[in-house]
Amino acid sequence: MRHSILFPLIGVLFLGSICSYAYITKPSSKKESEIRVVSLNLNMTETIFALGRGETIVGRDTLSIYPPQAKKIYNLGGYGQLGVEAILATRPTHVFGTSMVSIERVLKPLERAGVQTAYIPFAKDLPECYAMINQLAATLQVPEKGQWLINSIEKELEPLRKKVAERIAQNKPTFNVVSMFFHGTRSGLIFGKGSSHDGMLQLVGSRAAFDVAGPKPITPEAIFSTQADAVLTNREEWDTIGGVDGLMQIPGIAQIPAGKTKKFIVLPRRLIIGFGPQVALAAQEIYKGLYEHEGPYVVDDFYEKQKPEMVRNQVVVSVKQESILETMMVQAAKTKSQNEKDTVAEWSYERRSQVADAIENSSYPEMMKRGLIEKVNDGTASVQTIKRLGFMPATSAQ
Repeated sequence: MRHSILFPLIGVLFLGSICSYAYITKPSSKKESEIRVVSLNLNMTETIFALGRGETIVGRDTLSIYPPQAKKIYNLGGYGQLGVEAILATRPTHVFGTSMVSIERVLKPLERAGVQTAYIPFAKDLPECYAMINQLAATLQVPEKGQWLINSIEKELEPLRKKVAERIAQNKPTFNVVSMFFHGTRSGLIFGKGSSHDGMLQLVGSRAAFDVAGPKPITPEAIFSTQADAVLTNREEWDTIGGVDGLMQIPGIAQIPAGKTKKFIVLPRRLIIGFGPQVALAAQEIYKGLYEHEGPYVVDDFYEKQKPEMVRNQVVVSVKQESILETMMVQAAKTKSQNEKDTVAEWSYERRSQVADAIENSSYPEMMKRGLIEKVNDGTASVQTIKRLGFMPATSAQ
């Protein structure tokens, strides 16, 4: 029952290699309250929350952990772990998949079971990002919020575009940047032309230093061939490889200009493996790291920087008066207010997973176990029932 993150790099292996759209859903004819979504793409999960429809998500993939309230949604596992039966157990009306979700093994069987599916690759640039937003907004019956979200991103990009235009007009130098994700200090991936990393760099007036299209295994020769002025990598693996010292130990890094100046730009992984609602913030941080900061520039997750008072008590807020982040935080308050106190809805994923494990290993009839696990996963199981059947965790903290 419990899923762990296996090979986090697998989730980004081919994010820039597939551009076509297939299995596209039509706007749902169901009432808003009847829509139940399984989101298998971290950018789409974040977008659904930004559209104010986070409460429709009943299942997610392992990487979909933002905004923070997404962590409470049932985790169906990594891309290689997804199972049709587990997805169907969440009783979805819609499943949104990406290029790492198998069409033949996952999406087509779900379609045959009557579930609407959408196959949407990781967005590599703004047009693809806006197409994703419009599609999700239409399916979730909030097309006006889709346009609002796009307008918000465009507005947030205006200052950056002005800075980039000024640099170009003044013939100021631009940096060649190599984007790499590491798996320890001896393996990983390097991203080149046509990837979402390249698309993000183009927003800041820069370019990918690796000329080869798509992700390739990291080798000293590949790194050296870039002669990159800066390295872009992700925050999750930064500490694992040992920060600056660890990065400098990777063969090839010390021999390129970026290694000599230690110009390393480190952002949360979700912000650079695909375009999402916070693409403007991500681009702004990359610009700062490239042109306004010397040496390593490490950015922790944006959500961790938000002030607690951003979570408001009111449930209904005009999206036109709120920023993207505020809308997500308001959605968290809305979702919480709808949960019943006597159910497991507000329990953390870890706690619900612990209960589900106990049920799975019990001697109760299989039919009963399946039904109870389903209720635990979607948050409708009664706490009293869990206690009565002897599945209560050692502590009752939620």
